Amino acid sequence: MSELPEGWASTRIGELTSKIGSGATPRGGAKAYKLSGTPLLRSLNIHFDGVRDEGIAYIDDEQAAKLDNVEVETSDVLLNITGASIGRVAIAPERYKGARVNQHVAIIRTVDGVVPSFLSRYLASPDAQSRIFTENYGVTRQALTKGMIEDFPVSLPPLPEQRRIVAKLDRLSARSAAARDHLARTAKLATRAKQAVLRNAFAGSITERWRAARMVPPVATDRDGIDGRVPDLGDIPSAWGWRAVSSICEVSGGLTKNRARADMPRKAPYLRVANVYANELRLDEVTEIGCTKADIERTLLQAGDLLVVEGNGSQDQIGRVAVWTGEVDGCLHQNHLIRVRPKPSVSSAFLLYWMLSPNGRTAIETVASSSSGLHTLSLSKVKGMPVPLCSKMEQAEIVRRIEAAFARIDRVTKEASRAAHLLDRLDERLLARAFRGELVPQDPDDEPAEALLARIREARAAAPKPKRGRRKAST
Repeated sequence: MSELPEGWASTRIGELTSKIGSGATPRGGAKAYKLSGTPLLRSLNIHFDGVRDEGIAYIDDEQAAKLDNVEVETSDVLLNITGASIGRVAIAPERYKGARVNQHVAIIRTVDGVVPSFLSRYLASPDAQSRIFTENYGVTRQALTKGMIEDFPVSLPPLPEQRRIVAKLDRLSARSAAARDHLARTAKLATRAKQAVLRNAFAGSITERWRAARMVPPVATDRDGIDGRVPDLGDIPSAWGWRAVSSICEVSGGLTKNRARADMPRKAPYLRVANVYANELRLDEVTEIGCTKADIERTLLQAGDLLVVEGNGSQDQIGRVAVWTGEVDGCLHQNHLIRVRPKPSVSSAFLLYWMLSPNGRTAIETVASSSSGLHTLSLSKVKGMPVPLCSKMEQAEIVRRIEAAFARIDRVTKEASRAAHLLDRLDERLLARAFRGELVPQDPDDEPAEALLARIREARAAAPKPKRGRRKAST
């Protein structure tokens, strides 16, 4: 350990605590949990920003009685001691007084003279986390024992300085949290901004001046083939016309996977629902399927094809659509993906953005609905979708402006993500400075930590030995 700041002392967690212990999971595991009762804190509830309520489990009085030796008190330090979240630490809030912990969480209860939040912050500091993960613990065992926790070294400042450090970190952490919340909203705002761009694009407003300055050939409305259930989707420019997908695209289905295909000698890569997301193809895993020459001729993808997911458990995921750009040679598609191949008068990107737009989504969800309340697409339903069609030249201009706007929005989102990462780094540096004695000034009038430790040792020696509970703590 490096040289200590003036007035600090080296010690171990075991000297600063009156209790270190973990609990257990009730017999029966998750099936034993109740809808109400005594909260049981698990590792999923313990985070560096505090104890989170999401996923909280409850146990009944009988189960709680078996864990009465690990009853949580306000301001206990709660440390995850096993698994992937090992080392996460938080302070027990007042609302969880009387809760219990399972075997993955240790209660560390400090004695008088040690500020619990100081110890919690210390364990969250880069040096302590490094010790947990790479130096002594976690690499092979993925677990901290009670003995390991007791022997964990601590650089202890005088009590007033502990309080000053915690107060300063609380103020700075509050600012970081506020900034982080603000940045987290950026993703939602970006989604709304993109939807606004698409809404304006397919109302014709973003190319209004462009259109007025040119002689663009008009497109007449032809409602033949449009699904009659689709509501009025708003006004479009006079030079535009409504058309059914069936009149401007070829729509076809894909290959059905069955046992017979496993024995076919001819194999080809094919896309599944798992590969297609909204304006995104995920091609990390493209499998092969047995097929005939006729299958290939019928379902071979061409650059510019749109792939539409026909069904999904979630209504807002029905009709996920992306454009195929020929990333995998000779690629086919399964029957749960509907292929939409635009005719020469239609831009693939224009049709894609229409299907992603608010009105496009309304059209998809309307044609996908059924009298039974289920939502799924079919070839006929996709064919009946309306499209606000304009000249090919204006389609290209609309796509160019949409993609320019999306690029600007994506830059802002990327900057927000980068700023959030820098905030994480800043928090780590603040913790590192705090426990090097550089965050707050030392006060020569403070009682030295060595004197504080001597008093703690005297108090511990004079204290009655704790009685054993009915169940020995597992750490």
